[in-house]
Amino acid sequence: MERKGESELGILSLGLSILASVGFFLELALIYGFFGDDYSSGAFIAAFFVGVLIVFCGGLSFCSLVLGLAGIFQKTRVRKYAFIGTTFSVSLLCFYIVKWIALII
Repeated sequence: MERKGESELGILSLGLSILASVGFFLELALIYGFFGDDYSSGAFIAAFFVGVLIVFCGGLSFCSLVLGLAGIFQKTRVRKYAFIGTTFSVSLLCFYIVKWIALII
């Protein structure tokens, strides 16, 4: 069976995982910027935005994982971008799991 073109699901998975990784590094910068040195009067608002960003980027990473798996199981498309996107999303989800475990402990 001849494969024709890249998987659109794989390309979308890679794009979402790149967007989620940019959001992950942005939230790390926000956490250090707002809570690294001292607490200010806007700490509650900053914590709210960081929390929303964590949930949003975690959801993007999960959606990227699902789309990447759907792209991997396509038989008629080239699956290179699906593998790359799935790898990035799994690594981001592992970071999020470790972050939530560290918050619980």
